[in-house]
Amino acid sequence: MLGYEPKFILAYKKQGNEIGVTFFDVQTLKIYIGEFIEEDESMQNLRTLICQIRPVEVIQEKESMNSNVVKMLKNSPVIPTFTNLNPQKCYGMVKAATKLEAIFGTKENWPPLLQEMVDKE
Repeated sequence: MLGYEPKFILAYKKQGNEIGVTFFDVQTLKIYIGEFIEEDESMQNLRTLICQIRPVEVIQEKESMNSNVVKMLKNSPVIPTFTNLNPQKCYGMVKAATKLEAIFGTKENWPPLLQEMVDKE
């Protein structure tokens, strides 16, 4: 595509020293899911991801916002729009699995990455 520049929306969840991320390109509809463990307070892995994908929007739980992450995003090359969700509107594993079953059917029909993530939980 001539002149194509991805526009990523990033959703993240930091819990302890683990960070789960989901980001997708709104133009190609490609979804990426990952997680990593931060070894220090600089959050180098998340910082690198932000610089690489330059999200245009960030979705986060209102009550679990991390001021270091917000500061990092506001200092990124492209300052994203922030969408803060109430935890009641966020999917936990059970609600997500129920929704996936409604879309894909039984777990055997799910994309392999989603099967793996549910098995890990």
